[in-house]
Amino acid sequence: MFFGKPVSEEFGLLGLCGNFLKRDDSKIGGVDCYVLTGHLKASRHIPISLWIGKEDLLIHQIQRTTMAGAQFNAATRKPDVHTEIHENIVVNQTLTKENFAR
Repeated sequence: MFFGKPVSEEFGLLGLCGNFLKRDDSKIGGVDCYVLTGHLKASRHIPISLWIGKEDLLIHQIQRTTMAGAQFNAATRKPDVHTEIHENIVVNQTLTKENFAR
């Protein structure tokens, strides 16, 4: 999801974004993170920010700002901020058949 499939036309999150700048570091849920801001390549008007863990290099937060009411007149447009917070991330966990049982 992050980098996309290397041999296809499908891009991951980084493939869809560009012009990243490093901002001041920050903490998300007690995790020290690098903060990068950029824009979606399809539209320079959609800023995106990523909080990437300094030690685990996982994305702990993603924030996008879009304009609501684009189908209406310009006076009714308001920014919508969408924030995804990723908590309690577990990697390399051994899964058993019981994890998939219904």
